[in-house]
Amino acid sequence: MDGFLFMAYLLSRTVVHDEGADLYDLRFYRQSMNHKTFEVKTKDIKTYEGVYCDMLEDIFTDVTGLYTRF
Repeated sequence: MDGFLFMAYLLSRTVVHDEGADLYDLRFYRQSMNHKTFEVKTKDIKTYEGVYCDMLEDIFTDVTGLYTRF
């Protein structure tokens, strides 16, 4: 899988995929597994397409509530 993974409260993962030309796709989702059947379920929280690099920090903070800098 290409991209970066982040762990955040109420989210399992965040994937940032570089589309080239300084555009990024973001996918925030929750992943859970049934420990009896080992079935993995994925629920999308939010997705963004065509995001410029200067918008990444604000979107990440808005969705996760986590700050990337102080």
